[in-house]
Amino acid sequence: MKNENIYQAPSSNLQSDANNAEIQNIVVIAKRQKALLITVLAYFVIAVFTGSASPEVKPLLQLAMIPLLLAVVIFTARLTLRIYGKFGATIMIILSIIPMINLLVVLVANLKTNKII
Repeated sequence: MKNENIYQAPSSNLQSDANNAEIQNIVVIAKRQKALLITVLAYFVIAVFTGSASPEVKPLLQLAMIPLLLAVVIFTARLTLRIYGKFGATIMIILSIIPMINLLVVLVANLKTNKII
């Protein structure tokens, strides 16, 4: 008689560790892209409301745009660090601080992320 446990669950090698790590990397990249896109959308929504707001409310909306701009820079940094590495992410972070250039940085990071996903 063999020394095997008849109550042991069967083992399976459906996913290797390398494949699992790659899937985890893609999931992390997708979550960071989602956070960045939601923040950019919120930034645009507040920018539109700022343009059409009354003079009393306009300063409050402009103050609300500052944390969103900071969040765009932070989420861009987190995403590009995972995609481009430290050197590429440093360049993208510096460029994302500049107001109109940050939209191009977000588009480039989004394009690269879509290719990876």
